[in-house]
Amino acid sequence: MSHEATCPFSSAPQADPSKGASNRDWWPHSLSLRILQQNPPAIDPFGAGFDYAAAFKTLDLAALKADLRTLMT
Repeated sequence: MSHEATCPFSSAPQADPSKGASNRDWWPHSLSLRILQQNPPAIDPFGAGFDYAAAFKTLDLAALKADLRTLMT
């Protein structure tokens, strides 16, 4: 048995050293999240002209909070 120190990651694919290690280098078997990027902004159900900030301002926050408390209890 050799007592020589070796790199435990030597069997891993080598990344381009000028770019540094990516997440895929460290976790090659991790779950791919690409499926979450399948809906581009063009498929927005309210259209590009919908103003989400203005719609949020019309909410009755007190009623929303009361509904959430009722739901969670």
